[in-house]
Amino acid sequence: MDGSLVDQGQQLKELLTRVAFVSEQVDTSNMAEYMIIETCLHGPEPVYARFRSQGRMLPDGLIYIDSWLTADGQTCYQLMKTNEPARFAEWMSSWDDLVAFEICELGAKPTGAEA
Repeated sequence: MDGSLVDQGQQLKELLTRVAFVSEQVDTSNMAEYMIIETCLHGPEPVYARFRSQGRMLPDGLIYIDSWLTADGQTCYQLMKTNEPARFAEWMSSWDDLVAFEICELGAKPTGAEA
C-alpha cells in the first residue's frame, strides 16, 4: 500500500477523534441513528484535503458519532444521529462533488430470540 495514503488515513482518523467530543455534549438518546456509506469518486486524497481545510461541515441538528475507513481509504462508514433527516441533503451538498452517498436508517438490534 502507498505509505502516503496510509498516513492520510491515520491523519483523518486522528481529526475525527478530536471532533468526536461534540456528540458527547448533545443529548442524542432520542435521535434516530443512520449509517452513511461514503465512496470517494476521485480517490480519497481530495476528500482528506477538504476535510483538513474546512472540517466536517455538518449543519446544526446532524450529529457525528463515529466512523470507520476501509484499508484503502476509498470507503468511509459514518454513524450519525438526527431527528431531522432533511439535514443530510444540506451536508451532502458540501461533499457530493467528491463523494457518493448511501444513507441507511438503522433499526433496533435484534434480541437473542429474533437473531
